[in-house]
Amino acid sequence: MFLIEIYELVINREDARYHECIQNPVDTTKIYIEQEHASSMLDKNEAEGQRVIQQQYADDLIDQNGVSTRAFVKENGVDFGRRFFHEVFFDV
Repeated sequence: MFLIEIYELVINREDARYHECIQNPVDTTKIYIEQEHASSMLDKNEAEGQRVIQQQYADDLIDQNGVSTRAFVKENGVDFGRRFFHEVFFDV
């Protein structure tokens, strides 16, 4: 249904909703870029602290059979799941 709605909006570009659908993601991306430019980089100690916190969080999700990790771990195994969540998904 969603794709059909998008298709219809693209075909009928006079529809005001078309411009909203295009402009909202553009505005959101601009906000993310502005925030990135305004933020400071973590120093090595701060980054290591964040890494430890995020690894513990991912381990807790896996160990406690969290909803967000359950299916992924079931399909790929615990070791691969830990590696994925540590190095890709929650990487600092």
